Amino acid sequence: MAAFDAVADQVPLARLEVVGENRTRRPRLDLEALRRQSRHADRIHVRAYVDEPTLASLYARASVFAFLSEYEGFGLTPLEALAAGVPPVLLDTPVARETAGAAASYVSPAAGRDDLAAALVSALTDDQARRGVLAHAPAVLARYNWKTTADQTLTAIEGAAVGR
Repeated sequence: MAAFDAVADQVPLARLEVVGENRTRRPRLDLEALRRQSRHADRIHVRAYVDEPTLASLYARASVFAFLSEYEGFGLTPLEALAAGVPPVLLDTPVARETAGAAASYVSPAAGRDDLAAALVSALTDDQARRGVLAHAPAVLARYNWKTTADQTLTAIEGAAVGR
């Protein structure tokens, strides 16, 4: 959340919503304690879970989406953000690059707080960069289709059932 302090210092209306189960490890981070230590604690909310209507509302109000997980493999949430018109800032991993391609900004796993803050500030304040990222969203999202996924899954299951 130290990166958020740097962002909030530059973007006075910025707010941070941390949503999802705390899966930090080695060391496990106390997100609520980090929130309280922030200079902008009143602009940070930590939620382990939100229902679908709340999630939709958060995406609708979001200006940028950060997904910096080393834990996740393929992350659906960056795609959800793109579908909602929210540019993602992702941890630069092979799977993130494969998933989002040019429809995201990337931060190196070795990057520090300042690099992350710069990527977030850019997404919040640079309309041209934002539009550039979002221009790639339709092509990326077209690769992911629930009907196609369901059809392919059913075909695989049927093939396994008949011994193919």
